[in-house]
Amino acid sequence: MIFSALLIRLAGAGLILGAAAAGIGWWNHHEREIGRAEVQAKWNAEKLAQAQLDAEAARENQRLQAKWNTKSQEAQDAANQAMGRARTARDAARTETERLRDYLDSVEAERVAAGEAISSSGSDGYAAVSRDLLAACAGRYSELAGEAGELAARLGGLQVWTRGVCTEPVTEGGRMDR
Repeated sequence: MIFSALLIRLAGAGLILGAAAAGIGWWNHHEREIGRAEVQAKWNAEKLAQAQLDAEAARENQRLQAKWNTKSQEAQDAANQAMGRARTARDAARTETERLRDYLDSVEAERVAAGEAISSSGSDGYAAVSRDLLAACAGRYSELAGEAGELAARLGGLQVWTRGVCTEPVTEGGRMDR
């Protein structure tokens, strides 16, 4: 009987130890699952935060792109308007030159009609040469004025564009970073 009581006690102790080992194993498994869930939740939160940062950066990029496009379009429009004004001024100068040529031709025709002789020497010859020289200079001047106006318009457009697109340079320790 002593032997069977000892055997019963040992079996009971074995059952208790087995149950304790199973309980500890289940608890460890449960803690690992909780740890995995915590790690997964932290990873999900980090991914969500990163996705929000990415979305904000994309919105900011779109805003800056839209601003840059607007500034570029404004600069292009300003340059086109200035070039249009330069072309108008050039055309007006050409028209005025043509008007002066027509006037000089009409004065010459009136003199011929009045019976005045035009000679190649003397003051009439100088007048014809002066008229031709004036016409050539006026034509070239109006061409140069038109070209200068167009170049000024382009320069103005580029200046507006660079002001709108370029930002202040970042300085670090007195040195400009590019």
